[in-house]
Amino acid sequence: MSLMVNRTDSFFISLPAGRLQSLNRGNSNNFYMKGITPVIAIILLLLVTVAIVGLTLGYFQRIFTTTSNEGERSVENVINNTGQVIFIENALAGSPGTVTIRNLGSAPIQTSTFSVYVNNVIQSPQPSCTPTSVAPNQVTSCTVTCGAGSTVRVAGVGSESRETCR
Repeated sequence: MSLMVNRTDSFFISLPAGRLQSLNRGNSNNFYMKGITPVIAIILLLLVTVAIVGLTLGYFQRIFTTTSNEGERSVENVINNTGQVIFIENALAGSPGTVTIRNLGSAPIQTSTFSVYVNNVIQSPQPSCTPTSVAPNQVTSCTVTCGAGSTVRVAGVGSESRETCR
């Protein structure tokens, strides 16, 4: 073991492994602990970076999920709307008259989703139709007041049909 003095009046003792031990009075910091602060700083920076990446990932994942669900719903609406094809099979004049409407599409039609016009004037209130839901290739009968020679038009979301009352 040997004793050394440097210019700042700190005393060092040489230990058998070749390391120096500080005996500086008033300085409680160990000579070996000076490299720990940068390591802790790097670990904290890595933790903050991982947390920010995790929050960003969660945010964008929610955006992509919402966008995907909205797109899926829009595609389903387009498919349903294009699958609703209205065709007037028969229009009988009278007060009340009867209009027979067939669903030629591939999706069911609710009678509340189409409008009935006589001579381009919308029928208000909406004519009563039985049944109120028309399955593909099925018919519904609606009560409409129309005179002979009047034009009846039924307009739905995906299509429309015209017929002359007889």
